Amino acid sequence: MALQEDTLNRILIKSYTAGELCIGDTKHKKSMIIINNQLVMDWPPQSFDDLKLEHLNLLIKHNPSLIILGTGSTHRRPPNDLIAPLIREGIGLEHMSTHAACRTHVALSSEGRDCLTALIIT
Repeated sequence: MALQEDTLNRILIKSYTAGELCIGDTKHKKSMIIINNQLVMDWPPQSFDDLKLEHLNLLIKHNPSLIILGTGSTHRRPPNDLIAPLIREGIGLEHMSTHAACRTHVALSSEGRDCLTALIIT
């Protein structure tokens, strides 16, 4: 599914299919984070079941105001013990399927808004 052409010179997701994310001409097959549309980094959890507190702490270190979390092929809610540190830090969290998270990232980017997008690619 093609999402949107990059017209703002920001990191935009070009397409997403199960198991593969395309940013520009680069295909990614492992989970990743996009930080404020400036940096793309690998992210350790390769499935929702792999998600641990240490993985969310990696996100918190970047001081985001909002985290968009793509949970894989289906929407899954992270357990309360994983969400608690985000609440304490005042960080918003939107969790959804990775497909929906890609669309949300594109929408926020097209508005010029910064966020941290964490995507589990399965």
